[in-house]
Amino acid sequence: MPGCLICGREVPKDRNYCDLCLNLSKTQNLEVLKAQEFYRPKERALPGKRWLLLSLSAVLGILVVMGLIIVYSIPMNHGTTAKLQAAACRENLRMIEKALSRYIKSEGESPPLGEINQRHPLVEYGYLPRAWRCPATKRYYVLKEGKQGVSVFCDSGKSGHSIK
Repeated sequence: MPGCLICGREVPKDRNYCDLCLNLSKTQNLEVLKAQEFYRPKERALPGKRWLLLSLSAVLGILVVMGLIIVYSIPMNHGTTAKLQAAACRENLRMIEKALSRYIKSEGESPPLGEINQRHPLVEYGYLPRAWRCPATKRYYVLKEGKQGVSVFCDSGKSGHSIK
C-alpha cells in the first residue's frame, strides 16, 4: 500500500495524501515539504532589471576605456609641448648651476668648459647624476665663460631655454 507524500502514513492507491495532511494549511504543507529531502525550490532566473543593470554597466565600462584610448592617442598641442620643454630645460639648467657651484666650492676651481657629457667632471665626480640633455633638441648643455664667470647654457636657441 502506498504512503502519504507528506507524513508517510498508509493511504489508498488512488490518493497521495492522508486525511490529516489534506486538512493542513498550505504553509504547514510547505514547511513539511521543506523538511523532507526531496523538496527542491524552483530556481529563479535573474530578474530583467538586474540583467539591464549588468549590461548597462558593461557598456559604460567599454565606453570609458574607449574614451581613454582616444584621449591618449590625440597628440598634444605644439604650443603646450614647447612650454613644457622650456620649463624642463630651465629646471635642468638650475640643477646644473647648483652642481657647478658645489664643484667650485669643493674643488677650488671651475670645471672645464664645453659640453657636459658623460665624461665631464661634473658627471664623473657625482655632482650630477647623469649628463642631462635639452628636452627639445636632445643636445647636451654647455659650460661657457661669461661676464660673471663660468655658467651653463642651452644652445637650442629657443625662447625660454635659459635661466632668467
